[in-house]
Amino acid sequence: MEVLTPTNFRKDFYNQIKEIAQNNTPKEITMAKKAGINDGVVVISKREWERMQEEQFLEETGTLDVVFDRMDSSSKDKDDFVDL
Repeated sequence: MEVLTPTNFRKDFYNQIKEIAQNNTPKEITMAKKAGINDGVVVISKREWERMQEEQFLEETGTLDVVFDRMDSSSKDKDDFVDL
């Protein structure tokens, strides 16, 4: 993941966010504190944010566990979750 200072991110803001959106590549904007702790943010694409939200929903509702259980117990005799 590319790490940038706020100044460098701001200098080329439009191209930075365009690259994040088009290539789905996150970027870290780092901000040093006086205490020496590296604080900052990570900028991700909307597509990645939506994927993370959907995965979180599936985990919270237990749906993801059901899907994984069915995948583990599937066989080639069944139509569900067969390798293509």
